[in-house]
Amino acid sequence: LLLGQNQNQIQNPNQNPNQSQNLRQSWNRLRTRIVLLLSNTLALLLTLSFLLLIPLLTYRAMKNEHTRTDKAAFYSSLAFVIVTLFLSTHLIYKHLTNYYMPDVQKYVVRILWMVPLYAVQSWLSLRFHNARIYIDTIRDLYEAFVIQSFLYYLMELLGGEETLVLLLSRKDDHHGHHPYGMNLFFPHKWTMGAEFMLQCQRGVLQYVLVKTIATLLTAILLEPMGYYGEGQFTTPSVAYPYLSTILNMSQMWALYVLVKFYHVTSHDLSHPTDWRPMGKFLCVKGVVFFTWWQGLGIAFLKSRGVIDTIGAWTGDDVANGVQDYLICVEMFAFAIAHSYTFDYREYLPHYSCCSSTTTYDVDTHDSIHHHDIIDNNNDI
Repeated sequence: LLLGQNQNQIQNPNQNPNQSQNLRQSWNRLRTRIVLLLSNTLALLLTLSFLLLIPLLTYRAMKNEHTRTDKAAFYSSLAFVIVTLFLSTHLIYKHLTNYYMPDVQKYVVRILWMVPLYAVQSWLSLRFHNARIYIDTIRDLYEAFVIQSFLYYLMELLGGEETLVLLLSRKDDHHGHHPYGMNLFFPHKWTMGAEFMLQCQRGVLQYVLVKTIATLLTAILLEPMGYYGEGQFTTPSVAYPYLSTILNMSQMWALYVLVKFYHVTSHDLSHPTDWRPMGKFLCVKGVVFFTWWQGLGIAFLKSRGVIDTIGAWTGDDVANGVQDYLICVEMFAFAIAHSYTFDYREYLPHYSCCSSTTTYDVDTHDSIHHHDIIDNNNDI
């Protein structure tokens, strides 16, 4: 009835033209809100139904004595993977068909590919668990590539390396100091400017190098020769505890410089254009670092006997299967999160969000910040 009244008022010929135009605009806004409400409600109901239905079917399949437990895990995780692939590839397609900021969006596309790659790789590892070490190699190599891409993505949002150096040089010197505990590893403060940027790059690139070497060493030498010993924390004759320690220290170094970089540049990433850096930071770190520490936690539980042999699967197979299954489910959640944090509409010409005052030149694909223009004029 309300919609019908609004429509009749709009069509009333005795009204003032300005009033009629205002009513028409109000009607369009109301219609847009209703459509958004209905679409969001439908999406929420479908998501909740999906999250409730899949575990229920999996539980009933596992309770059925004629159904193998691993088969139930295969098919239920496959449902999550299929939806993840649809969400992620749709978002990547949207970015590629709205490629107005290629210097920035090329890094976004690289980051977005991480979720479907993780999901497919984890399902293949779950399905062909005897070849898991070699299937995981692809994920581990791409993981290092994504960490590097994320840092350069943030740098590109800030205008590139030269602009970033100028921006950092204007920051207070206290940002270059290290908190208590970290000063044991970094005894000298970083000078704001080129040195700070290079230290952040070095912290990320060392992880790329260490992760790549450890991955290839495991797949080519240690695992074929029987010296890897995955999940064996207390066995000194295998390489797993040593590689895990080195990788964990390398990850902590990379995470530290990324957090420090975000702390220094968070205001610039939010003003005048709000790129929502916190959501992007949590999404990337959640996929890369959380899944790694989750795997370590599951391996530790297996080493303490909490996870044991089930049917034809050994304790190692069960621990790895739990990790792969959880990643399949988690990538579904991250695919939804990416749809909001890496929205393609952020890079459209004349897109405005919150307090954004950024305009885009479609011909040059450059982002022009008003405060940068003022600063440059003052410098001149």
